[in-house]
Amino acid sequence: MKKPKVGITQGIIFGLGIGTSYGLLSGEIFLSIGAGALVGLVVGLLFPEDFKK
Repeated sequence: MKKPKVGITQGIIFGLGIGTSYGLLSGEIFLSIGAGALVGLVVGLLFPEDFKK
């Protein structure tokens, strides 16, 4: 089974998207954006992109 290649930038963008939408629903927008960016960074570090093609 191959690990998914996400990369830090894609992870942060994905986390920001989820954090923003959740923040709009709950009202805690800045907290959710921060948490989303943090989660995205962790995901990006766990599944690094392959730069060698």
